[in-house]
Amino acid sequence: MVSKVIRAVIGIGVIAAFMAGCADVPSTGPTPPDPQSQMRFVNADPGLPNVTVSVDNAARGTLAYQAGSSYGEYPAGSRKVSLSPGTAADTARIAFTTDRRSTIFILPQVSGARDFFKVNERFVYTAPGVATRALVRVINLSDVATGVGAGFLGPDTVGTSAALAFKGTTPYAEIEGGAYVLTLTAGGQTTPLITANINVAVNKRYTFAVVGTAAAAALVSLIDD
Repeated sequence: MVSKVIRAVIGIGVIAAFMAGCADVPSTGPTPPDPQSQMRFVNADPGLPNVTVSVDNAARGTLAYQAGSSYGEYPAGSRKVSLSPGTAADTARIAFTTDRRSTIFILPQVSGARDFFKVNERFVYTAPGVATRALVRVINLSDVATGVGAGFLGPDTVGTSAALAFKGTTPYAEIEGGAYVLTLTAGGQTTPLITANINVAVNKRYTFAVVGTAAAAALVSLIDD
């Protein structure tokens, strides 16, 4: 015979299950935002006078050689990047990182495939710069075989400790704001490839990319805010 205590426990369990089934559980609510990434593009191929960049088959702008786009916001994840005019060799899937602000440099083809070189600037939720200093970095995207050295001469004097190889990228360096002479020299040489007068402001960050060939090197200056 089932005791009264056991019957009572079973009864309480049945009531609790019934009440849980009748609970008003909301079926709708705020939808969390999709993860986003911020990306821009720079045409660093002297063989591409004009090229249209598409992301997931949607055109995002046409860039002349040495020109860069503004940052655009895209769903994070693996995105299809393609060029027009171009072929299948000018298409690649590239990781667009969540909450990252990055740049894709469009470089000449290597072994029949387009070379897309991605570098990161910062997380979107971090400050663009330092309140009392400017942030600068240099990237060598030229074909100079001996690499490229860089020196900033102005309120501060800053230089690379060694020539940057192809795709070599310095960390951001903090310098005083103001006017500078930026000198870029092939490794082992004394005659500059490029000499440029630049101005940098505090609380901003900058990228200076060397593109082109040893015979026709060019400087692409970018503000990374």
